[in-house]
Amino acid sequence: MKILSLSLIAALALLTGCAYNGTLKSGFYSPPATNSRLPLKANLVCGGFFQSTIIDSGHIYGDYSAHIKTNPALQDAITKSCQMLFNEVYVSAVTDPNNRLGADIVILPSVQFNEQHLTLTLTVKSAGSGEVIQQYSASDNLQSHAPAGVHVLDTLDIFACGGLAPIIIPSNTSMIGHRAEDDLGTCLSFCLGQIVENISNDPSLVTKARAIHKIM
Repeated sequence: MKILSLSLIAALALLTGCAYNGTLKSGFYSPPATNSRLPLKANLVCGGFFQSTIIDSGHIYGDYSAHIKTNPALQDAITKSCQMLFNEVYVSAVTDPNNRLGADIVILPSVQFNEQHLTLTLTVKSAGSGEVIQQYSASDNLQSHAPAGVHVLDTLDIFACGGLAPIIIPSNTSMIGHRAEDDLGTCLSFCLGQIVENISNDPSLVTKARAIHKIM
């Protein structure tokens, strides 16, 4: 009877699972070094919504889930990328309507995550008129799986008739959460790498930014 009760408790615990709350690891992406930057002054705007973005990967294994905050790692990666792409980069929390910084362009980053599909976008606007000049997006599937260690611990708990659940559940939550952080970093690294490559190979960005400036 005691063994049956422990088994029921373990089964309920594993079905209930646990949510991991973590933060994206810094240094997940390093932009390639270059000696040629686009001759533009950019104002990178990372607003409150962007800074508080949390990626919820949903149920990864059973009912285990992970909630990963993207900042400050994502903002740092985007900032470093822009600094490698443009002559000057100013980082601010809000747009500068009067363009006191004297920027040529404003860069607005955004992240969307829907049904395991993550999209990173950098929208480039004219600093003077606010007109959208160009939009660069890249997408990838964000799929995370339980590490092998999770399956090993679950197997041990079966033989222990659920008696190890109080120890195993926190351990599983931690392993699953750290894997989710790594997987998110890999996904965002791919997307940001694609965007950096697209911007660096787009000579029309400078042309359009200067054309709009002349019109004004």
